[in-house]
Amino acid sequence: MNKWSYTFRKMLNLEFIATIKTKYMEFLLQMITVLGYTIILISLFFFLLRNEITMGAFVAVFSAIASMYGMMKSVICYRVGGVIKNIGTIRNYFMFMNIEEETGNSREFEEVDNIELKNVSFCYPQKETLSINNISLSIKKGESIALVGENGAGKTTLIKLITGLYSPSSGEIKINGKDAKKYHPSVIRKHFSAVFQKYQQYQMTIKNNIIISDPYCEYYDEKLFSASDKAGLDIHNLKFEDGINTVLSKSFGNIDISGGEWQRLAIARSFYRDSKFIILDEPTAAIDPYEEKMIYDKFSVLVQDKTSIIVTHRLASAKRADRIIVLKNGEICEEGNHKELIEQKGVYYKLYESQKQWYKK
Repeated sequence: MNKWSYTFRKMLNLEFIATIKTKYMEFLLQMITVLGYTIILISLFFFLLRNEITMGAFVAVFSAIASMYGMMKSVICYRVGGVIKNIGTIRNYFMFMNIEEETGNSREFEEVDNIELKNVSFCYPQKETLSINNISLSIKKGESIALVGENGAGKTTLIKLITGLYSPSSGEIKINGKDAKKYHPSVIRKHFSAVFQKYQQYQMTIKNNIIISDPYCEYYDEKLFSASDKAGLDIHNLKFEDGINTVLSKSFGNIDISGGEWQRLAIARSFYRDSKFIILDEPTAAIDPYEEKMIYDKFSVLVQDKTSIIVTHRLASAKRADRIIVLKNGEICEEGNHKELIEQKGVYYKLYESQKQWYKK
């Protein structure tokens, strides 16, 4: 509520300043108009007194001038004014077009052996505080890592830095010992398969919703069915009248599915993309703990020979990881396996104790 109030007041203040500037300009233009009318009126009156023009000419010229001013006001105030009102949108468009193209070495590497972050910080545009603050972290091939922490701790931001979706404000990210900036971002992203909290719900068939994660690989039904099974998505459900070719969209006279089923479909999309580095960013938020356990059991088997990162609020899932990293205010405050962090009785211990009763049975 405080954030909303602050933003609202800031917006009103900017709007007030813009309105004052607009009214000030309107006042100046109206004064120029009045001055023009006055000069014309005096001139016409002077010519009339000297008998250089008739009364009819006086009225005709004055009426014509009034019509001309009316036309100019319409053109300037309503036409040009409408353009000026949207100048911010136009400016943003040109700023977008002027963004530098992504560059870097397009030469591909076989797989991600290790990732190293050195004093990495990141700040979102127009924000004063750092979302990620001076983080140093090493991720080895085949390692399973769990990222935990409260909302706003920086977990998703850190994932997007690792996958090359964001570039750090400061610090260095190395992939296989080389600076990630030297690679073209598309080369790096090919090696990751990720499910984020916010995923796309495409109004397409079930099949296309899944294979869109890797559209250039050779397709066969068994691969799609395997990915769906691992994600707990029952694509043989009777409500899918056309099977995997059922269109998920009420807009086209077909069906829609629940939030939990959409999440399973997004997870299946990740499993279909055969990558050696898999990331799950709280993909089971809309799924009950029992279903979540089943998905993570399958996930644990799936990533035995792969590198994986799980971002979760439910710490029972984090226990499976080789290493747990606890974030707080954009910094790593604790690191270790489940047993070590419980013995420290720090932030992780408090979070786990608050959730422990959920999993007793």
